[in-house]
Formats: sequence, structure tokens, C-alpha cells
Amino acid sequence: MADIGTLVVKITSDIAGLTKGLEDAQSKVSAVGKGMQKAGAGLTAGVTAPLLGLGAVSAAAATSFSTNMANVQTLLTDLADGGTARTQELGQAVQTMAMSTGKSTEDLAGGLYQVVSAFGDSADTVKILDINARAAAAGLATTEQAIALTSAVTKGYGDTSAEAVQKASDLAFQTVKLGQTTFPELASSMGNVVPLASALGVSQEELAAQFATLTGVTGSASEVSTQLRATYQAILKPTADMGAAISSVAAQIEAAGQLVDNQFTQSWQDARQTLMEVSEEFAKSRVAMTQMEAAGQTSSQTYKDLAARNKELGTMQKEANKAVEDAAAALGQSIVQSVGYDQALQMLAATADGNTNTLGKMFGSVESLNAVLALSGPQADSYAEKLAAMNAVTGASDAAFAAQTEGVGAAAFQMQQMRQQMTVVAQDLGAALIPALSAAMTAAQPLIAQIAALADAFASADPKMQSTILAIAGVAAAIGPVLMVVGTMVTGISGLASAFGLVAAAVGPVVSLLGVILNPITLVAAAVGGLLAVLFNWGGANDRVAQSLQNWGLEGVAEWVRSLHEGV
Repeated sequence: MADIGTLVVKITSDIAGLTKGLEDAQSKVSAVGKGMQKAGAGLTAGVTAPLLGLGAVSAAAATSFSTNMANVQTLLTDLADGGTARTQELGQAVQTMAMSTGKSTEDLAGGLYQVVSAFGDSADTVKILDINARAAAAGLATTEQAIALTSAVTKGYGDTSAEAVQKASDLAFQTVKLGQTTFPELASSMGNVVPLASALGVSQEELAAQFATLTGVTGSASEVSTQLRATYQAILKPTADMGAAISSVAAQIEAAGQLVDNQFTQSWQDARQTLMEVSEEFAKSRVAMTQMEAAGQTSSQTYKDLAARNKELGTMQKEANKAVEDAAAALGQSIVQSVGYDQALQMLAATADGNTNTLGKMFGSVESLNAVLALSGPQADSYAEKLAAMNAVTGASDAAFAAQTEGVGAAAFQMQQMRQQMTVVAQDLGAALIPALSAAMTAAQPLIAQIAALADAFASADPKMQSTILAIAGVAAAIGPVLMVVGTMVTGISGLASAFGLVAAAVGPVVSLLGVILNPITLVAAAVGGLLAVLFNWGGANDRVAQSLQNWGLEGVAEWVRSLHEGV
């Protein structure tokens, strides 16, 4: 009995020592596990996630910018290298401009495309883009909208230099300042009337002053554009009533010695001279015939010859009148060039003597009549004042840009600049990363092929095997939370020490893969590979785990573990 007692005491003592040893080991392992979890969480949140996010954002930014600049290069393919070097040069200019103007590189690249498309590539390309970018920033418009306006004006008036673009921009801002419109509204409207304005001889200053005067009075910028277009067209392609009015005004200007000398005025003067000569001879012929009729000489040959000539002169007079009308129809541009659009319009309106019906016949539409009545009537003084302001417009764009970016708008503008600076940094970083990512994808092609093969194998497996794989995949997806729970389980179930040893053995390879799994393709490959490894090695491990569970009375759990092996 003493021997048995001694044995019991010894066994009890040994078990107590074993238990304490296991508890100490579990405590240390738990502490290490928690430390690893904490470090991993910190690295994930503080390093991995930001780096992955930065890489994704940078690659996306670089890709977008590269696509936009590739669009520009399609317009430069005639260059020796297909436009690559020039596109890279312009791309750097776009990024620099974005940081200085606060406009996005996407906006500027779109604007650059329009500049090269509208003007062609030249030494002024970057300067023209900069003028329009600043105009857009000051006018709360896109760069493409600004270019639509300045290109329409400069091309319509035949001067596409950087200086002409600057002038068009200055006039636009002066129009916005003095009228009742916005830069985007003006950009979408003014181009519609520029060709006719230029053809008629209306100056840029006059056109801008008309928009400034009429917007808010006769309608929006779009409506004013329609009104002015109809007015110009009525003078360039006149009705019979307008032709007569133009001829009358041209005669007044000629009498004042102000009529310009060109082929149109010369043709009109020649036609008028012919008409005067024919009319004079016709009048004399009529007087002679009247005298012979009074003398009873109507049967004489002289009278008959005179009558025949008189008839001929009548026909000639009609033809001369038609020639004068035709020549006068081409004089619209000449009278505008002679005295300016403002005075020409006033003189044309005066021929109607205030009769709006006559004016309506002359100008041919309600739209044009609205503009004519305003500019020649109650808005005449306002138009004159605004025209004077348009002649002193230099610097209006710069003043508008300063108003938006300095003073109360300084903080907002600085934030816009900072945003674009960050975007440019991301684009440059992405441009450097993309080749490396491309190389990595090339290297990963074998893995992708293996994954495809595994997918085919899974598809051809029997339903029971597929269900088992999916169940274990679900466990793998939840491995993070499970690992956090394992620490708690080990504390309460020391009998799982052998199982913990198995897990610890598996942790080593997993930890070694932490640096690799940041690659999404590697993550998939590793997950599938790990799943297969579990399936192939479960037979030996599950028996030990199940036996340990059974020893502690967990029969139900042990049977479930064994069933996993049977399922596999």
C-alpha cells in the first residue's frame, strides 16, 4: 500500500509539474502570438494597406494621364519618332501647368488636344494652353471651353498667334464683367456668330461690346448670338428693302468722302454712273417725244425713231437699276468698314424713319429686329460706353485670374494647387511602378496556368469532394479570427498541446510567406496550395487531434474531426 501511495503521490506530482509546464509554455506562446498579432495588425494598417493603396492610386493616375497624352500623340504622328518625344515634353508642361494653375492634368490634357487640333503644334502651343488654362480657372470653366471660345474668335478673324489668343481672352472677360453672362455661356455662344461678324467687318471689340450690351437686355448669351447672327446676315445678304437702304447709306458716306475704295464700291459706283447716264438720256428722249406730240409730228420718221430709242432706254434703265441693286447688295461690308458697325447700323435704321414695319422688312426677322432696336435706340449710349471699354481691355484675363486666386480665394486656390501637386507625384510614381508590375505579371504567368489547372481539377471533382474543399476554404477565409481565438482555447484546453504543436509547425512556412502574399496572384496561389496541403496531410494529423479530444471526453468533437478525413 505504501508503494501504491508513493506512486500516486509521484504521479500526481509529475502531472502537476507537467500541467504547470504546459501552462507556462502556453502563456509564453500566447504572449508571442498576441505580440505577433499586434505587430501584424500594426504593419497591415500602418504600412501594408497604405502602400497598397498608394500603389493602386499611383498606377491608376499614371494610366489615366498616359491615356490622355496618348490621345494628344495621335495628332503628332507626322513627327520623326511618331511624336513620342514631343508628347513627353508636352506632358511635362501639362503637369507643371497643373501645379501652377490648379487645373487638373485631365482637364489640361483635354485642352492640349484641342489646342493642337485647332491651331496645330507650334512654339506657341504651351503658351496658348497656359492662356486658356488661366482663363478657365478665372472663369470657372473647363480649359476646353476656354479654347472653344478663343480658337473660334482667333481663327474666325484670321490670327491664331498667342497674342491674338490673349486678346480674345481679355475681351471675353471684359464682356463677362460688363454684361450679364458667364464665361462658359459666352464660350458656347460667341463662336456661332464669329464667322459672319468677321465677314461683315465687325471688329472683335464691337462684337464683344454688343454681347456686353445685349446680354440681360434682349436675352441670354445664346439668344444674343442668334439675334446678332440674324442681323449680320440681313446686311450681308440683303432683301430688296435692305439693298435700297444700303445704297442710300453708301451714297451718304460717299458724299462725306468716307466710303472705302474696293472692288465692291467701284462696281456700285460704275452701276450708278450707268444708271445716271441712261436715266438722263431717257428723260431727254421723253421730253423730245412730248414736244413732237404737241407739234403733231407723231407720224414722222424722227418721232418713230425717237419712240423706239425711248423704249430701248426704258429697258436699259430697268437693267441699270437692277445692276445698282446687285452692287449695293455687296456693299454691306464696305459701309461697315467705312464708318464702323455702330454708325452703319444707326444710318441704316434711320432710313426707315422710325417705321418698325420698314425695319422689319429690311432685317427680315424678329430676332434681328430685337438687337437693332436695342442698339440703335435705348441701349445706344450703353453700347458706346462698353465699346470704349473694350478698346482698353489689355490685362482683363490676368486681373480675373488674380481675383480668383488671391485675396479671399487664396486658401482655396492653394488647396487646388496642392491637390494637383499630389496628383502629379502619384502619376510619376505610377509611371515608375507600372513597368515593375508588368514584369511581375509576366513572371506570374506560370502560377496563373497552375491556378487554371487547379480550377479545372476542382470542376471535375465529385460533388462531395467539392463540398469538402469549399468548407475548408471557408475555414481558411476565416483564419484570421480563428487564430485570435486559438490563444484563448489553448489556455482552457491544455490537452490540445499536441495539436498546437502541429499548428506551430505550420506557422513557420506561413510567416515566411507574409512578404509574398501582398501580391494578389500569389495570395490566390498560396491559398489553393495550402488547401491542397491540408487535404493531403490531414489523414495523419487528424487522428492525433481526435485522440486528444477523446481523452478529454470530447467524443462529439473527436468524431467530427475524424469525419473530415473520411470526407476527404
